[in-house]
Amino acid sequence: MEAVLTSLWDFEGHLYENRWLQPNVDFLKGALTVQRVSDVLTRAAERLVGQSEYDMAVEIRDDIPLCIETLESRCIELPQLLEKPQKAGELLERGYRKLTHWAVSGRFE
Repeated sequence: MEAVLTSLWDFEGHLYENRWLQPNVDFLKGALTVQRVSDVLTRAAERLVGQSEYDMAVEIRDDIPLCIETLESRCIELPQLLEKPQKAGELLERGYRKLTHWAVSGRFE
């Protein structure tokens, strides 16, 4: 059995009405904030002390101030994208660009 990995932007089926339900989008709007992302990254780094992933977690956490504007825009943009109707098999669109991954770095493929 072959596993197929898709990105956050891929939409491969009928999810409710081809979009996220509004209560779920509303929840995400409140839950996905720069402060909460920062808090999660801080807790992750604390829990990884002594593990091989620790240095990477600290590096990501410490990079937040360098990409704060991008992170803020992504926290706003993702719920907006998820509340728009999409067709099965298409990528969520941002303007005229299709995104294949959601990156704080702002790199698009």
